[in-house]
Amino acid sequence: MAYVSPARVKWATFVFWNFLDPTFRLHFRYYQRKLAVDRYLERLGVVANVGIGVTFGLMFYNLLIARFLLPRSVSSGHSMEENANEVLRVLKYDTTKELPAFLLMRAKREVISKLHVAADKAEVKRQREEVRRLLDSIDQQRLPK
Repeated sequence: MAYVSPARVKWATFVFWNFLDPTFRLHFRYYQRKLAVDRYLERLGVVANVGIGVTFGLMFYNLLIARFLLPRSVSSGHSMEENANEVLRVLKYDTTKELPAFLLMRAKREVISKLHVAADKAEVKRQREEVRRLLDSIDQQRLPK
């Protein structure tokens, strides 16, 4: 004896024929094509596969990543050499006596050392303010007694 449902539309049958069965059929076709491509690539050999992989990788990078994910480059009216010479001029370095590359390294070292000094001063100031605040809170706790 079979069960007779009072439902007019059997939801499981509807879901199977309208969603699951088409999905399974598409997946089966995809899997057949994938197997055919895999067998073809196995016959080609390592060098051809590496070439295909590099080609697809470069296409993927240039079409998607470089265009959409990486930030846009800022175009400047000045070249790197002009910018470097301007930095050296502002720092009053003479490029006739030393190579500009060495002068730029020295300038970088000086700028970084000044940044470290500024960071240290800010840290000392923060610690002094914290000590002052703690001393004030200790004094306030002692006063009511």
